[in-house]
Amino acid sequence: SQTGWYIEPNYRFNEKWAVFARYEDLDAARAQDQFTRTHVGVNFWVHEEVVLKFDLFDNDGDNDATRPQDDFQGYNAAIGWTF
Repeated sequence: SQTGWYIEPNYRFNEKWAVFARYEDLDAARAQDQFTRTHVGVNFWVHEEVVLKFDLFDNDGDNDATRPQDDFQGYNAAIGWTF
């Protein structure tokens, strides 16, 4: 079984730019699926139907030093298309 939740507020400045933040908390059966993660990102619309997305994240494993590889930082880059 697993439980979890997240919240993702965002703010769109104008037709082209928006910022967002997301906080996730997941508690699942496997140790590698027990973590909290924080994202901070930006969206840029190159066209009304095409968005470039970029975010930084910090993953904190909930199982302390037993799995140090669960504590890491990274980034995501993506293109979104509405069709």
